Amino acid sequence: MATTPSSLETALYKAQQDVTPLEHDATGFSGRDEFQYTSAETIIDASRQILLANGLLARRCGWKAVLLDPENHNLCNVHCDFLLFHLESGEKFADSTDSLAQVFYGQTLEKAVNACLTRSLAYWLRDLLLIPRFHVETEPTEPSKLAAADPHKVGNDAFTMAMQKIHSCDTLVLLAKISERVESHPDLSDTAKTTLRACVLAKQQDLEVPHDQA
Repeated sequence: MATTPSSLETALYKAQQDVTPLEHDATGFSGRDEFQYTSAETIIDASRQILLANGLLARRCGWKAVLLDPENHNLCNVHCDFLLFHLESGEKFADSTDSLAQVFYGQTLEKAVNACLTRSLAYWLRDLLLIPRFHVETEPTEPSKLAAADPHKVGNDAFTMAMQKIHSCDTLVLLAKISERVESHPDLSDTAKTTLRACVLAKQQDLEVPHDQA
């Protein structure tokens, strides 16, 4: 037996029909490689316009940040509750997400959580509207100017090994451990550590951006 869609579902169906790929408007770095992606702000702004045009209101109605380890104030889970509201019928759809907030160099926990809140809203809207990936043909990128600025660093075993570990890292938790080792490594110069810190921040951004949807 066929089920009649609700007014909210019909409005969301029409909203998804209005969706087009969003162009890349930001640049990130993965290890030594550069990549383009669509910023959270662009996703949020485009989604807002599409939803409002179809009589839909989306909002975050609550959130909570919880430390994963009471002894570690640099890592927490951010739980967000979202609501999709159909203005004409009054129908509602509630949803929730969980994201990881990780503190890195120069950040406070508050700043990390705020960034996580922005990302979680953007990703929820992207999934809600099924925003497709923006395809662009790119050539393999050259090593970043930051890493290539001092060729003597490349020959340093400790520096090279740290770069390789950052480049191959696939989780934020592991990246945090690598960054701690970088700071305490006796064979790394201050200049090398500065370069590696920048690469860690770039890798953090890379891990936070899902490439299949960016």
